[in-house]
Amino acid sequence: MDELFGVKGRSIADGKNTKGRKAVEWTLLDRTKIKWEGHPYDNKTVNDRVHVNRHWHIRRPGASDYDKGFPPNIPWEKLFN
Repeated sequence: MDELFGVKGRSIADGKNTKGRKAVEWTLLDRTKIKWEGHPYDNKTVNDRVHVNRHWHIRRPGASDYDKGFPPNIPWEKLFN
């Protein structure tokens, strides 16, 4: 992904309540942020498997928060094949 985005991703350490998240975030030249993460610790509280499994979030410049998942139910690599 580093090559695709043209910047090195920054690993975000798991917190005591977010074990297994394994988040990586890229900040693109236009200040768009892309985060790849999973929430295995939500396995018993969240029915949405896309959110529990590893997935993407995108935060566009000027947005107050990340989009709620991109693309929904489509693995990232399938967009490029």
